[in-house]
Amino acid sequence: MPIVYDIKTDYLYQQGMITKDHENKVNFVKKLLLNTTHTDKEIANFADVTIEFVQEIKKSIDKK
Repeated sequence: MPIVYDIKTDYLYQQGMITKDHENKVNFVKKLLLNTTHTDKEIANFADVTIEFVQEIKKSIDKK
């Protein structure tokens, strides 16, 4: 009798996906901040993140 295992329900798999998704959102927000004139609110809407998230990314860019 074969064992059926759905990898997508695996805890470690899900953690990797969450990390990758977060990384993708950070990169997307950075690109929008650096290459457009959209407001923080618009960028948050486009990236499906909070305005606070966008502002934190903006602060990290300004420090560099």
